Amino acid sequence: MKGRISLDGHQFANEHEYKRYLGIRELTRTGRLSRFEVKPSFPLIVNEVLVDTYTPTFKFLDPAKNEERIIQVMVSGIKNPLLELRIKLFEALYGFHIERW
Repeated sequence: MKGRISLDGHQFANEHEYKRYLGIRELTRTGRLSRFEVKPSFPLIVNEVLVDTYTPTFKFLDPAKNEERIIQVMVSGIKNPLLELRIKLFEALYGFHIERW
């Protein structure tokens, strides 16, 4: 599979993202994860000005760790400075660490 992939009403940019979705979806079905969201959107507001929006790949609650986890699926070998800037701004504004998979 190359290019965009659609499943369950979600669009995935590549096969790597799609396979991660399948794994997390299965963990959610078995009850090991909950509150699973695909591509949630977060406004990046600085001094009451909407600067940008950050959309990580996944967000879910991990009951084993009792924490909310936010995941950005990365394609290895490809650098995206704008994405890295959005992640840093999100982490500063929301106080969450973004896991890069």
